[in-house]
Amino acid sequence: MNSSSNGHRQRLREKYSRFGHDNLFDYEKIELLLTYALPRMDVKPLAKELLHRFGGIAGILNAGKDELLSVPGVGEQIANLILLVRNLGADFHKERLLHKAVFTCSADVIRFAKMKLAGLGKEAFLVIYLNTRNEVIDTEIFADGTVDQVYIHVRELLAEAIKRSARGIILIHNHPGGSIEPSSEDIRLTDNIRTVGTAMRIDLLDHLIITHDAAYSITMAQRIELGEEENYKLTDCTRFAAELDGKKTYDNLPFHPRKLKRSMSELTGAMEEQGEVE
Repeated sequence: MNSSSNGHRQRLREKYSRFGHDNLFDYEKIELLLTYALPRMDVKPLAKELLHRFGGIAGILNAGKDELLSVPGVGEQIANLILLVRNLGADFHKERLLHKAVFTCSADVIRFAKMKLAGLGKEAFLVIYLNTRNEVIDTEIFADGTVDQVYIHVRELLAEAIKRSARGIILIHNHPGGSIEPSSEDIRLTDNIRTVGTAMRIDLLDHLIITHDAAYSITMAQRIELGEEENYKLTDCTRFAAELDGKKTYDNLPFHPRKLKRSMSELTGAMEEQGEVE
């Protein structure tokens, strides 16, 4: 690296230190990040190419590893650094969620999910487990599938919830193809989990679909645009509505848990025989 490049890099670091993050152009932010992976190269052209290729900083952080490696000049070091930044962001939002009631930090649910599921080239299911106070106790990528569908077993999902002594769950899955609209399978799965979960005394608070630029709440039939996560509010009304809706059918279920002391396998098996659960 020549002296002029070295001087430019030093001036960029000084600018960040003196004036802060918001006073750098987007290409300067990416350029500064890349200097930590390629300390002896002029990385300004690569920073601009990444922004052009992915449409902005969000697009870069949403990109999968293979997509990043397809850009000339991007190797393992740069790809891993960008993935590290994104996953640290996911860790940040997860820590903001843990042990907090989701009704007070609903927007963080979407922010966490977007970072956790970003860059995946296939559908995946993220589950957020809640305790009796609606506080987040754990999160998990429960299942993944193909580019356009994911298969999830209701029985296995609820078994994981019971293992964690969860009282409620929030389901989130991505649509890598970009369509935010729920499919008929998404709706059917939501209804099945809510019905069986009610029998097991596990509430489904919401089922969210995540794309690169938006989220969709199946429970509320609400679209949430990128950057407008504060408009998403899980409220007491949502929780009580779910419980009241479950109570209407709870006493009439063919396998009422208070009357029939049967295992979860038997309970969900009864519905599987009727073709209601997969």
